[in-house]
Amino acid sequence: MQSIQISGTILPDTQSINAQIDTISGLVNQQLSDPEVQVKLATKVVEELYVNQTKTEYLKSKVDISADIENFLTNQYSPHTQKGYRQQLNRFIKYCRANNINPIEFKYTDTPAFIAECQHTLASRTTRLIITTCGSFFKYLSFVHREIDIPNPFYMTKLPRIIDQRQTDYPLDHDIEVLKQRFKQLGRHDILLMIELIVAYGWRIGMFKHMTINPATLKYASISKGTQKEGKVTRKQYDQIQATNLLNIPESTLRQTFIRYAKQLYNQGKISCSPSPHDLRRYHIDRQFDQPVNSAKDVLDIAYRYHDNPMTTFSHYVNRNVKRTA
Repeated sequence: MQSIQISGTILPDTQSINAQIDTISGLVNQQLSDPEVQVKLATKVVEELYVNQTKTEYLKSKVDISADIENFLTNQYSPHTQKGYRQQLNRFIKYCRANNINPIEFKYTDTPAFIAECQHTLASRTTRLIITTCGSFFKYLSFVHREIDIPNPFYMTKLPRIIDQRQTDYPLDHDIEVLKQRFKQLGRHDILLMIELIVAYGWRIGMFKHMTINPATLKYASISKGTQKEGKVTRKQYDQIQATNLLNIPESTLRQTFIRYAKQLYNQGKISCSPSPHDLRRYHIDRQFDQPVNSAKDVLDIAYRYHDNPMTTFSHYVNRNVKRTA
């Protein structure tokens, strides 16, 4: 075989390689043109497909969807989240049974009819919760049953527009400052710090009770909806967390105290809405989109940072901007 030398490296001649490839291809095509070879090859392919399909069907028959739901729920640390997820998944299972669908074989093409039925009988907010819950559950199923191909039929599903009459609470910059000033006046430095941390990092309120912070490195670790979260706080924030004992205050106390005074300020006309602590998280997420981005990938990175389904993140941003321009 001829060769070519480049920078001291001996490379085979390209024309010689192509000639050998053509020779091999010709021999293969000649073999495949033999009817007997074609029959044997087709039989082998069919046998492998049958074996794989039979194996998959057997593994699917062994899936205990009820047990998977219970295991999925145990990964949710908040009792409130567990209760909500159970209700939404029960609706999904009930629909599957009524329509003779194996839940783990639920397809993308089944999703529109399921959503339509939910919208016919339930509020739009409830329908959105069902979609996001089912999406998280199928993500869990694909992980625990990796030997079976279980696609997520709710992935990237467009969430229905909120059309009910409940107040949509998207706090503005002014609202945040008024809330902080109010809790400062009350001497509730724990609630004030909670506001500042959620606004700064976009944490869910449930992260506080699971959080540990290394005093030397200031790195924190916590759980958010069953997912490990890590990061770093400042020295000032760490000292304030220790001084207010924030991580040991019950979540219900933080939530109810915040909501009570936020509602008072709203009724007094001092803020534009009556937010919950979770609305502070949305406030933080929205501000990330207000920063300059270089590409669509940057936008997706922001979306995936906060939600398993990026459409959830985008919907918050769109709804907030609708309020801004209303």
